[in-house]
Amino acid sequence: MSNPEIPAVFDVAGVAIALVAAVLVVAALVSVSVSRSVTPAQRVAWLFAVLLLPALGAIAWFATVAVERTRGRVTRTTK
Repeated sequence: MSNPEIPAVFDVAGVAIALVAAVLVVAALVSVSVSRSVTPAQRVAWLFAVLLLPALGAIAWFATVAVERTRGRVTRTTK
């Protein structure tokens, strides 16, 4: 049952934010796992960062990947 003092829109917004954060974390975990631009030790460190600091770790990972792509350090290889 909802709290009558808190409008329903805040319940919906809270659920939406939680879903976005969960999707972000899952995407970051997958991205770290398949990344070829990090060493195994770096991969483990990034996985721990994303798991221990979910939103911050995921955002940091995607920011790092974006910077590396901009600088040309990450090369995409086709299979």
